[in-house]
Amino acid sequence: MNLRLRSYSSLFLALSFFGQFSNAALAAKETQSWMAPDSSLDSSADEVSKPSATPPAKATHPVISAPLVTPSPPVTSAPPVTPPPPVTSAPPATYTPTSTKVSPFAPGSEEFNSTPVFKPSTSEYKPSTPTATSSTNESKLTPFAPDDSNSTSSYKHLAPTATSNGTAAAAYFEGLNDYKQHEYQIALEKFSQAISIDPKFIPPYNDRGLVYIAMQQFDKAIADFDSALSIDPSYVKALNNKGWAYAKTGKYQDAIEEYTRAITLDPTYERAYENRGNAYANLAQYQDSLSDFDKAIGLKPTLARPYNARGWSYYKSGDTAKALEDYNKSISLDPSFALAYNNRGLAYMKIGQLENGLSDFDRSIALDPKSSFPLVNRSLYYVHAGNYKAAIDDTTKAIALNPKDYKALYVRSSAYKKMGKLDLAANDRAAGDAIKASKTNIVN
Repeated sequence: MNLRLRSYSSLFLALSFFGQFSNAALAAKETQSWMAPDSSLDSSADEVSKPSATPPAKATHPVISAPLVTPSPPVTSAPPVTPPPPVTSAPPATYTPTSTKVSPFAPGSEEFNSTPVFKPSTSEYKPSTPTATSSTNESKLTPFAPDDSNSTSSYKHLAPTATSNGTAAAAYFEGLNDYKQHEYQIALEKFSQAISIDPKFIPPYNDRGLVYIAMQQFDKAIADFDSALSIDPSYVKALNNKGWAYAKTGKYQDAIEEYTRAITLDPTYERAYENRGNAYANLAQYQDSLSDFDKAIGLKPTLARPYNARGWSYYKSGDTAKALEDYNKSISLDPSFALAYNNRGLAYMKIGQLENGLSDFDRSIALDPKSSFPLVNRSLYYVHAGNYKAAIDDTTKAIALNPKDYKALYVRSSAYKKMGKLDLAANDRAAGDAIKASKTNIVN
């Protein structure tokens, strides 16, 4: 049993890049960016309307005969998520991590394991159709949280003329609505119009910078945040978002410096603590990240996002029991938080609770059908279950959502190879290698 459990662990530790920090913009909008993702998402406006928490219809999956871990006492009780078996309580936990060293996904090992750890399934795969739900804001699914929250208090920098106040603010609010609808080009025009009317009006610079980040024009984004700071060097939202721009390009140390400046100016700024924690986690400085997440939670204990972020740091540092506690808490606070289900699924898989993990991937996909991460994670499950058609279906969907997801190409290559389709396997392997070699360090 211990040998088999370790083989589960080696597989699902390999999923590290598909969890919270494979993402890319949650806490940034003031962002996790996984990084989010954001990330990252979005916590940017902490009161962004959330999707319905109505559970999606349960998908049909192959029956896996691998043994499940049955440690004792429960870690914590979690909200019901209707998996099979129920995931209403956290996994029984006498689980003790075998190692605090976490291995990243290793694309060069296309077999993932020389001996499959699951018994192949003979049941026919039928693609699931998730129950329709209102879509989440995409920045909610990344680890960093940008800050686009603005109120009338932000208007202190408006020019004193009544005409300017009215027209600049009107253009700005139109742009803000377009931004939240992901109509980025229209939002860009409206924010630029507001700036041309009143060059001292700070919020349009901040939010135009966020639009540039969404369009992956990071130099322009940083220039806009600098423009806002030239008007008011104490504008912490611009400092936070400038840090997010750096984090999105993998410049985590630069991001940490911006977040620290924001925290120095406002020690109660929860989002900057969370984002700095995400940056530390991306540098594998987990003790520093955990300290920042503790501070963020202390400032806003009812916010779901920092619990998910702290859970990821626990997971990456080898403490799966504490990770599950935090994921359960995050989901209890926001049952529509797709990324938390994805991350909890990885933790369940790591300790051998395969069906619980699969159920969480299903829920994550249903809540956010546009995210490739849970699709790739579920496809790995199917590869090791011997259900290669299902794995190919999931990875093909993931590649359609993110054509530069070389990890999805590697998993599909493995599935093709298992089926004896060596030419297709070689093509996917070569495509994945090319993307990985040319990929700029942009966190998606």
